[in-house]
Amino acid sequence: MKYDDVLVNVKKLVADMPSNEDFIYDLLLAYGLPKASITRMRKDGTYNLATLEGEVLWKKKVWFKPVDGDLFTTIGTYTNEDEWLELSSILENVTFK
Repeated sequence: MKYDDVLVNVKKLVADMPSNEDFIYDLLLAYGLPKASITRMRKDGTYNLATLEGEVLWKKKVWFKPVDGDLFTTIGTYTNEDEWLELSSILENVTFK
């Protein structure tokens, strides 16, 4: 998928914001990830490796965790170096407004 296609898809997503539960799945679709895989993650959880309710973890793709409050405080709770190294590859793509 080309950058321009992703940009158009994300703009459509933001214009018609889905519910909190559907947001991550619609975002993955906007980035062109396979619909069948997203359905498997959503419906039966075979692709979702997260252990906590509300989180989505797709190995080497995305880790989604709803955060109440300050995002930086939540990130700061990962003090274990191994956890941080695992998360750093995910967090390097985080952007802020």
